[in-house]
Amino acid sequence: MSAAESVNPHDLVPSVGIDFMCEQRAAAMVKIEQAAGVLADAASMLHAAQIDAPLISVIAKWDRSVAPVQHLGDFLAECQKQIDQSAWSYLMKQSGLRTFMDARARKEWDDQMEKRQFPEFNVDNVANTFATIHGQRGELFERGVIEAFKGLSWHYATNSPCRFGKRIVYGYFASSCSGPNRWQHVNNTATDRLDDLTRCFSILDGKPEPDHRRAVYSAAYEAQQAKTYEFETEYLRVKWFKKGSAHIEFKRMDLVEKMNGIIAKHYPGALPPRI
Repeated sequence: MSAAESVNPHDLVPSVGIDFMCEQRAAAMVKIEQAAGVLADAASMLHAAQIDAPLISVIAKWDRSVAPVQHLGDFLAECQKQIDQSAWSYLMKQSGLRTFMDARARKEWDDQMEKRQFPEFNVDNVANTFATIHGQRGELFERGVIEAFKGLSWHYATNSPCRFGKRIVYGYFASSCSGPNRWQHVNNTATDRLDDLTRCFSILDGKPEPDHRRAVYSAAYEAQQAKTYEFETEYLRVKWFKKGSAHIEFKRMDLVEKMNGIIAKHYPGALPPRI
């Protein structure tokens, strides 16, 4: 059984009309190809009469290169890239598929989007992408815990190099901009790692993975707008300071101990004996 057959993308993201998106995308490309062909013919007619044709082109969003309609193949390829890039971005945002991805996987996906290294947007490729991410969710689950643990700074006495304790400290939870209009920017890397821990707590607690669209960054942003600089979730209490560091308290030590078991699995002998 292939990956596309084993997981139905409609079961994972019923809120997104994948078939409709693919059908409209394919139909739109036909229309664009027809229109581009007419424009290219018009340009050829003008050139035959020694008349300069207007420059009609599609501009690549990232490198600002130009694909003129006279170069029909390049023009259509660029149109398809931009359409597919928008479709994949929308799908990942609206489907909640990022919920199954840890911080590293989300960054890798975003880098692929920026470098435009994504497959053609069609039902088979969507199904294969969903199946791959869904099939790796157990591996990504444990990797998220390890990455969050490895991301801790041992300069803070609260952070143990052997295990998660009751509290942890992140040194770069937020960055500040000095000046008369001082402001703070919450660090996405730190909030992504807390999302990984939250997802771990939820799974260990026997609950579904929390939706990444309503995650720690959103809670931190709301707290920042309210100028409280602290918030609480089902599993975490978070408070950060002007210097940018944050104190995170875990509310369920029974789940923390299970999480430490994951660390011990990947680093045998890392946890000291209990006293």
